[in-house]
Amino acid sequence: MKALPIYLSLLLVLFAGCKRDPTAPASSMPPPAVVKGVYVLNEGNFGDPAGARLSLYDVDRDTVFRDVFEATNNGMHLGSTGDDIKLFDGRAYILMSGSENIEVISLANHALQQSANYPGATPHDLLIDSLRNKAYVTQLFSSSILVLELSTLGSIGTVQVGPNPQGMVLSGDQLFVCNSGFGSNRTISVVDVTVDTVKKTLILSEGPTAAAVAVDGKIWVACTGNAFGTPVTLGKVY
Repeated sequence: MKALPIYLSLLLVLFAGCKRDPTAPASSMPPPAVVKGVYVLNEGNFGDPAGARLSLYDVDRDTVFRDVFEATNNGMHLGSTGDDIKLFDGRAYILMSGSENIEVISLANHALQQSANYPGATPHDLLIDSLRNKAYVTQLFSSSILVLELSTLGSIGTVQVGPNPQGMVLSGDQLFVCNSGFGSNRTISVVDVTVDTVKKTLILSEGPTAAAVAVDGKIWVACTGNAFGTPVTLGKVY
């Protein structure tokens, strides 16, 4: 299989190391203005109420700035179990599943601009639909996704999907939701975002977990497989 070219307008979560120096110096001071950087959301230990932390790698200075949220916001913490981060319109939307909240910060100075809580939701993945001024959040244990009004982060509805929904991807007016079932489910829910209703269900392989849109418009879905099934099933990419 040929490797797909993937073009990113912003580098953000999946950051394994610095190609120039994997032991780049770190600082917990508020970072200076950064022209080119990579944000890393650190999950933290499960159950640690202040475990989620945000780091910033300054590419030009080859320096890692740790705990940039705490450094800018007088020691305030993001919350527990950082799961997702999205950059949009000069802001970072940071989602924590343990404390069930979203914190919105300015990319210019990392100051907190907005905060919202979703008790009982166990939010896991976040997707921003800027065209319709909405955001979608998977509810890991509720077989559903939350629909939020983007400017207020208030809930404006829910959509029932499959078990343990995780990754999402938007293509046109269709939202593809990976119903992982932690390996026991095989489906993708296709949601019409103009009316927030499931229009069809696709059957793939065990554990759909993440999806991406390639430059040719095709949607790629990663399925983890089921290591606990009988028989065991292997991961696949569709």
